[in-house]
Amino acid sequence: GQGRVLAMLNIKGGVGKTVLAANLFAAAHLADKRSISFIDLDPQHNLTQYFLSPGERHRVRDRGHTLYGVLNRRGEHALDPADFGAVAVPLNRAKEGKDKKKRPNFELIAGDERLFEYTLDTRSDRDKAEAFMRFRALVAALRARSDAVIIDSNPCATFLTRLAITTADHIIAPVRPEKYSLTGLNMLEHVVREVRGRPLRSAEFSVLLNGVNDRTRSGETGDADAIT
Repeated sequence: GQGRVLAMLNIKGGVGKTVLAANLFAAAHLADKRSISFIDLDPQHNLTQYFLSPGERHRVRDRGHTLYGVLNRRGEHALDPADFGAVAVPLNRAKEGKDKKKRPNFELIAGDERLFEYTLDTRSDRDKAEAFMRFRALVAALRARSDAVIIDSNPCATFLTRLAITTADHIIAPVRPEKYSLTGLNMLEHVVREVRGRPLRSAEFSVLLNGVNDRTRSGETGDADAIT
C-alpha cells in the first residue's frame, strides 16, 4: 500500500534481515515498479555497505547525510528537519531519457556506526525524545513519496529497536529453522508487547522463513520440512 512502513526485525542476529530486505525490495522496485525508501537503523550499517562503495559511504558521512545526522538536533552533524527529504542516497543510477516518465524512486537513508550512542545509554532522555520526533518526521517525509519505507533494524532490544517498532505498520521477522532463531522470535514478541503496550496483531506481523535447506548452518541433518 501507499506509504507502508515495514520493519525487518528479529532480536536474533544472522537470520538474513539485511540481505532479504535489500533483495526482496529491489525486486519490488525493478519488477513491480514500486518506489522504495530504505532506512539503515543498524549501527553496523550493513545495508549501507551492501549498496554503497567505501568512497560513497565516506562522502555521505562527510556531508552529514546519514541517519546519525537525522537523529541529532545539536552539533556539527545535526540536520535541519527541512532537509530530511534530501538526505536519501539514490540507488537507481540509470539516467532518464527526455521522453520517458520519471522512474520510481529507489533510495537509502545511510546508516552510521555512531548510532551506537543510542544503544549504550550515553544519550539523555531529552536527546532520545528529540531523536524520536526527528525519526518520525523522516519517516513521514519518506512515506509521502514512496510505496514502502523499509527499516532494517539492529538485532537487539535498544532505543533504536523502539524507533522501528513504534513507526512500523508491519513487522517482518526473518527466522531460520533452528532453535536460536526461534528463541529470538519469542523475544521479539515480548519486546513488541512492551513497546506497544499490547500483544501483536496478526495483520501487523509476518514470519519469513529463510535458509530452510541450509543444513550446515542449522547443524541439523534431518528432513528440512520436519525441522521447520
